[in-house]
Amino acid sequence: MANKFKMLLILILLSQQAFALTELSDKAKLSILTCESGPALYEAFGHSTFRIKDPKLGIDKIYNYGVFDFNAPNFYVKFCQGKMDYMLGTSATSRYFRMYKYHNQGIREQILNLGHDDVKKVYAYLENNAKDENKFYRYDFFFDNCATKLKVVLEEAIPDKKFIFPQENNELTFRDLIDSQLAYNSWGDFGIDIALGSVIDTLALPENYAFLPLHLEATIAQASIIDNNQPQALVASSKTLLPYNQFERKDAFFKPIHLTLIILIITCLVFYFEAKKEKYFAWYDRIFFSIIGLVGLLVTVLWFGTEHTATYWNYNILWANPTHLLVIPILTNKKFARIVRLHFIFWGLVAVAVLAFGWLMPQNFHIAFYPLILAIALRSYQIIFQNIKRNVNEQLEEHLNEMKK
Repeated sequence: MANKFKMLLILILLSQQAFALTELSDKAKLSILTCESGPALYEAFGHSTFRIKDPKLGIDKIYNYGVFDFNAPNFYVKFCQGKMDYMLGTSATSRYFRMYKYHNQGIREQILNLGHDDVKKVYAYLENNAKDENKFYRYDFFFDNCATKLKVVLEEAIPDKKFIFPQENNELTFRDLIDSQLAYNSWGDFGIDIALGSVIDTLALPENYAFLPLHLEATIAQASIIDNNQPQALVASSKTLLPYNQFERKDAFFKPIHLTLIILIITCLVFYFEAKKEKYFAWYDRIFFSIIGLVGLLVTVLWFGTEHTATYWNYNILWANPTHLLVIPILTNKKFARIVRLHFIFWGLVAVAVLAFGWLMPQNFHIAFYPLILAIALRSYQIIFQNIKRNVNEQLEEHLNEMKK
């Protein structure tokens, strides 16, 4: 019994000692790390994290709000539905550096001008937030991500201090801000412009710019903190931890506009050979409108079937409409000729209206969409023409047969 008591006492003392090690020394510093963008789409926007460093205690730790678990149940389904939870992850700074050094991405550090007590408050907040029961949060690309979280943490962890963050006011929309990071990723930009709706064409409030890590870095650099009624710069010092070996920024040689122009040219050639041979190539319309319909199905699912608020009110549905998928099987069926004709009269006119008045719409269409929309208008006309022609020929044939009788 005595031995058990001694063992319990030792364990208590060891746990107290371990707890004491978490009490930061007066050498502890809190900083924000900004990681440069990379060539891949998921790297295009950069990254932001907290760093706690206490050289006296040998603590050097990263707090990263941009972590998600691939092994979580139904990960891909939840990701597509916009129901994916990100979490606060922690790691040794050395490990974090190795990862970014391997990917040839630079890291810059802004050491914050906080007193010892304030650093301890943020540290305690982060440690508590990193617990299993607290670490998950519902991710939102614009309003709740790895960058926006950092401002929230500072304000919530140190409520007795007032932070003054400068506000950019360049009258940019969320789409403008995204596009600024995708100048050399035309395919990523193309995909985003298909998937995201007119919601992101609204002007971003000045405080919203910091959803992008590079804008957060600029905001923090000019921010101040009120201490004893005296404003002080929030950043004590800045330095480069990993040099940014600027990769040669080259966009893809073959861009979306090239693809859609080729589709338009093929459409015109098909139109020409149909006229020359006096024959309707229904197979082309089946392929073409199946692709357009599938794009429309994606737009519809993202809008109505997910919690991704940025995909709402997507006017791409005016040209990429899933109802084409319902009409393709009956495209040349005589019984449904009127339905097919009315369908393409309506969507053909919509395509023409988008071409003429698209610039007035509340959504900024990608330039590569317009060749597709023109192709839709041309093929709609051809389907209507062939439909009417077939109907007239059938009526003439019936009339001739009656005359023969």
